[in-house]
Amino acid sequence: MREMLFEGSLRWPSIKLAPEQYERHCDAICGVRPLEELREYAADIYLCCACALQDPVAQQIFEREAEQVVRGAVTRVCHDGEFVRETLQELWKKLLAGPGSKVTEYSARGPLQAWLRIAAARLAIDRRRAKQVVEGRETDLGDAMADQDFGPESTLTRVRFCEPFREALRNAIAELPKKERNLLRMHIQGRCSIDQIGRAYGVHRATAARWLEQAKARIVQAVRTRLDAAGTRLTDSEFQSVARVVGGELELGLSALPTEETTEQLLSMR
Repeated sequence: MREMLFEGSLRWPSIKLAPEQYERHCDAICGVRPLEELREYAADIYLCCACALQDPVAQQIFEREAEQVVRGAVTRVCHDGEFVRETLQELWKKLLAGPGSKVTEYSARGPLQAWLRIAAARLAIDRRRAKQVVEGRETDLGDAMADQDFGPESTLTRVRFCEPFREALRNAIAELPKKERNLLRMHIQGRCSIDQIGRAYGVHRATAARWLEQAKARIVQAVRTRLDAAGTRLTDSEFQSVARVVGGELELGLSALPTEETTEQLLSMR
């Protein structure tokens, strides 16, 4: 611990930390891991500890050192200058403001700059998702379908099963676990690739792809289960037919998730 403290003070000589402050911070982020696992990131921990203690000098250094990394991550999500400025302002506030600042969540499982890059990208994706206007997705399903050429069978299917399917879909999306909702938002609303999702979560692209498929499968299964429970029992071919007919609403339901609070509003049909 003394060696780690020395490394931190050597890297950031203008920041002064008491040994007991640094030790408490290391204990808080170490968990069940051996202390040796933190050694490589001793200087990063030192800086974050001082920031968590609201040291103004440390916070200025933190912003200066992180600026290029986080700006690049935000810019890759959206190039708009105002969006970048507002996102960075919100990021600094979340990371550094107050005793519950997010900088305390850096657990030294990798370089601080990599952790910051992920945090900035996630915030940028969430903000872009919240600001985007979902054009053409709030159109009444009946109006949208009127422009398409459906045969008599599809028309009958639409009339009989559209409303039960819509209700089942609404509930299935609302009950998704938080991580799966985030995955679907990133993929559909944020237009993130599998590789980008994998980097954001720190996993291989194959894992991210598996998570995404599991989320989609969960929605399909939940819709099917709810339809069965409501007495709307469809054969496999009928279910696929209805899914094709209301497929536009499935897309609406998944992409219109800028916040949990507005999901119901965006899914309601006018």
